[in-house]
Amino acid sequence: STQSTWAALNHLNMGYNNLHSSAFPFSRAWPRLAELLLRSNPYVGYPTFISTLANLVVLQIHVCGIEELPSTMARCTQLVHLDLSSNRLRRLPVQISYISSLLFLSVQGNHLGNSLYFPEKNCLLYLRQNQ
Repeated sequence: STQSTWAALNHLNMGYNNLHSSAFPFSRAWPRLAELLLRSNPYVGYPTFISTLANLVVLQIHVCGIEELPSTMARCTQLVHLDLSSNRLRRLPVQISYISSLLFLSVQGNHLGNSLYFPEKNCLLYLRQNQ
């Protein structure tokens, strides 16, 4: 059935589609999703369903018009790769530092300036071109 096909999904690339956040009414059907690529959808913002994806390992949401991240993002406890570059972020929630599996974090091209506080972590941070 279509529902079981969605439930088996583990990789989804929806980049470059001019999506809006309302484009994800079926997101609860992705319990096994490990990789979500939403890059270059400037109208998406931060889709709140992302915090429900317990098996997410890779998340690329750069150039999505994101202004703020919720603290609930820390529920993505399996996250290894997080690309938030070229958005409109002014701060990161400290809860991101609680994701112990995180090895790669890119926040270049945002508005973080010197306000970035990230406790000592064994992860690669890309901070270039922040204003």
